[in-house]
Amino acid sequence: MVGLGAGADGAELHEILGWGGAGPVRSLPLVTVPGLNGGIAGIASFVASGQQQECCVASTNSCGTTPTLTASGLASATATSGFVLSAHDLPGQRFAALLLSTAGRTSVPFGSGTLCLQAPSFVAVQRASGTAGLCDGVVSVDVNALAGPTFLDQPGTLVQAQFLGRDGASAALTQAIEFSICD
Repeated sequence: MVGLGAGADGAELHEILGWGGAGPVRSLPLVTVPGLNGGIAGIASFVASGQQQECCVASTNSCGTTPTLTASGLASATATSGFVLSAHDLPGQRFAALLLSTAGRTSVPFGSGTLCLQAPSFVAVQRASGTAGLCDGVVSVDVNALAGPTFLDQPGTLVQAQFLGRDGASAALTQAIEFSICD
């Protein structure tokens, strides 16, 4: 990680180096990065005291699109809102789950995609918006507002996150991100 200097609010901005030698990326929110593991969506690189970084590849869904995880805000041990993880391009009106783990990264075939985090220890399930039969569904979870997982209350904890959505007889998986909890 390379510092970029101070932002307008005095917070230090950073670059997150891309995987596979793609080089530094500066983006907010998550964006498509051509040439990064085949042009995957997502490197979160705006970080104030927390870090967000993409972990692995998203699957292609039954509509031929790639579900994408986006992050907005800052994961905080003390804030009650303000860090939203969203999944876009999920099958509409189907259930989707936000998986959270502190056990680290992995890359295990799962359905038609890849499970990118080890031993999920928390799951938040919602029905995606959108139209049944289309892949226009969106699910959003404010991680700071979650009650239950005590690891979200501990500054410095490194957390992996990935969305898993129902896609016919298979699963639609976003890429995963890894982020740290701030004060």
